[in-house]
Amino acid sequence: MPFFRFLAWRTAGALALVFAVASGAMLLAQLAPGDFASSQREMDPEFIKAERHRLGLDRPIGERYLRWAGRLLTFDFGESLQYQQPVGALV
Repeated sequence: MPFFRFLAWRTAGALALVFAVASGAMLLAQLAPGDFASSQREMDPEFIKAERHRLGLDRPIGERYLRWAGRLLTFDFGESLQYQQPVGALV
């Protein structure tokens, strides 16, 4: 029985660590100046606005975080911005 208690404790700690690192990464991305859509300087402002909407960058941080966490739980890692393919297929 002590082994299962140890295993449960370690699993809970690992999940807490993943949550903390993911939350920190999301917070740092939010605090960084600009975003992927606004880095496309040569693009039309209407295109940038549409791209921000498509990527969900125009939504509040809480909504984006919950949507990201929900997709993570279903192993949907989104689409690569560089390769235009699902990230799961690239991994």
